[in-house]
Amino acid sequence: MNRYFTGFLLLLALFGFSSCSNQPSEEGYKDMLAVRMAMPMQPSSALSIIAAEKGYFKKRGLDVIFTEFPSGKLALRDGLLAGNSDVAFSSDVPVVAAALGGKDIHVVATTFLASDVNRIIARRDHGISAPADLKGKRVATQRASAVHFFLSLFLSKNNLSLKDVELSYMNAGSLPEALASGAIDAFSMREPYISEAKKLLGDYAVIFTAQGLYQQFDGVVVDSNFLDRNPEVIRRLLQALLDAEVFAFSAPDQAIKLVADRLGVSAPAVAPLWSRHSLKVSLDQSYLLLLEDISRWMLNTQASNGSISPEYLKIIDTGPLERIDPNRVSLIR
Repeated sequence: MNRYFTGFLLLLALFGFSSCSNQPSEEGYKDMLAVRMAMPMQPSSALSIIAAEKGYFKKRGLDVIFTEFPSGKLALRDGLLAGNSDVAFSSDVPVVAAALGGKDIHVVATTFLASDVNRIIARRDHGISAPADLKGKRVATQRASAVHFFLSLFLSKNNLSLKDVELSYMNAGSLPEALASGAIDAFSMREPYISEAKKLLGDYAVIFTAQGLYQQFDGVVVDSNFLDRNPEVIRRLLQALLDAEVFAFSAPDQAIKLVADRLGVSAPAVAPLWSRHSLKVSLDQSYLLLLEDISRWMLNTQASNGSISPEYLKIIDTGPLERIDPNRVSLIR
């Protein structure tokens, strides 16, 4: 794993990272600030999982009440937007769906970037051995989510469209059993549900990947009222995630095992993703461009009830992260 540590050192030099400012404080805080956090149990939540498991939130003076969700979409919808959480971690597509729905949300940082998270798993015994075989088949996914967007892009890459399959929408946790029972022929999802389905199907499983097809971001989402009233909570939260970033790069083997154990999957299931993704607290121009692309897709495919694309530059709040480290923000305003 020496290449990981080398990459970590390069990141320090490139972004002017200060280990003194981002290491967990040994002094502690006189005041512990309460925050309710909606955490999706998926690999893209690696930094928040690490921060929780290593105690970085507590070391930064946060008393966190965690609520686990099977996906970022549900963390955002049933956690933050339902008033049950103050902060949610979510991928880009649910953020766009919420914005199109007129929700008053802000993204204060992204924590994950990868182009090889999502998969399509299908039943070989249902006549599927290549992407073209998905035509006319019963394919399920989670509506208005990253895996929905990935499915659309994957089909298009293989000269198909969403109209060429018998599409249905299901909760993430229901997909493996639906595939195993034969109720569907394939589904678009990510870990740990792909591994769960593969275990159920055995040799009947065929998995399709498309590295580089979709550069997916996951971010830290809050509503405007909480952001305005609790700037210190947001500052400490970002600092804890920066602590987790240090650990992820300096001790990759431990970090992989920690995340895998927390998700209930094997380390080998997480390790390949680890080598091809970026765990970094940042706000990049490419994130803004992706939100705009997803917005156009959702409006064109009627994947959302919205009708007008909002100004995503206003939804991304760079202030909290800029005050910690301006080198981590590259948005052009």
